[in-house]
Amino acid sequence: DREVVLAAVQNDGMVIEDASQDLRADYTVVLAAARRNKKALEYASCELRHSESLQGVLRQDPTVAESWLFARCQALEAKLASVQNRKKDQQIEAAVSRMDEVTKAVAPYMEEVAEFASSIPDMQPSDDPISVPVGALRFTHHSVNAEMAFGEDHENKQESIFKLFDGLFRGHIMPESLELDVFLHVGPDGVRGLYSRNNRRTIALHCFQSLRRDHAVRVPCRVYLDNDVRPCPIDQRSLKEWFNQGYDRAGSFKKNCNGLGRSIFPRRGSSKHRGYELFKPVACARLVLERAWRRSQPDQHEQTVNAIKLVLASTHRRALHRDEETLTLSSSVGPHDQPAR
Repeated sequence: DREVVLAAVQNDGMVIEDASQDLRADYTVVLAAARRNKKALEYASCELRHSESLQGVLRQDPTVAESWLFARCQALEAKLASVQNRKKDQQIEAAVSRMDEVTKAVAPYMEEVAEFASSIPDMQPSDDPISVPVGALRFTHHSVNAEMAFGEDHENKQESIFKLFDGLFRGHIMPESLELDVFLHVGPDGVRGLYSRNNRRTIALHCFQSLRRDHAVRVPCRVYLDNDVRPCPIDQRSLKEWFNQGYDRAGSFKKNCNGLGRSIFPRRGSSKHRGYELFKPVACARLVLERAWRRSQPDQHEQTVNAIKLVLASTHRRALHRDEETLTLSSSVGPHDQPAR
């Protein structure tokens, strides 16, 4: 019914979409619909859709003109937003492309690390070691022990971390032979990461990776949840306790500890290997002699023991330049000589 449709389009112009073909060609019905909603013209007959007289009437109607202007502004704003978003997307794509180029040029192994890291949020724990890129591993400790050596609870106790690195660097030790225990943990940054509970080995592996940038160095890792209540591999503590007691949380160790585990720092002291100071040759030489003297049997090696005692007694440290030093065995002590320690 024409009157019913006319009343309907005066209330909601888009009702014309359901009108008959005859009513879509009705000038009065189409004009009323277009006054309510400009989009209603899309459903008018082809003749009326392109009618100059109808367009002229609509342009002279202040209400319609304002509505059309508003719609036009909205369309332009949407187009501008689309252009801006497209430009932002292009800028992002260009930045990513540049980053990819830099990564390939400087550290190609990071591509493999990044691909692996994307799988960590959905990673499942595994008691069977899985191959993990070293670059994806975080530390649980904020700092390493002062001597840069393995502790008493390690099978290679008191050995320098530098010895492990040297073995990796020279190919005497393969990364595949080192199994690590790592934990899935959401850090302060809100990112789920792999936190290594074997910090000293991880230091050596990161050092090795920094010199093998062409490819990702991988190491076998047993992966645990940070709330696993099963026994840990070294004592009767649970895995959860082992992690919590070894993880330096943000602000828990020092003010500059962020708990992210990306970096690790030294403690005050000097690097040693089985008690020998690596970069203090005077102290190292004296300790070698002292240990030999303590192990000797005076009744069997009296002459040798006396010789060692004589060397120790007459040994002095001579400073050269900067931190360089040497031993002097002269009986007189010069201005740069100090008793060896």
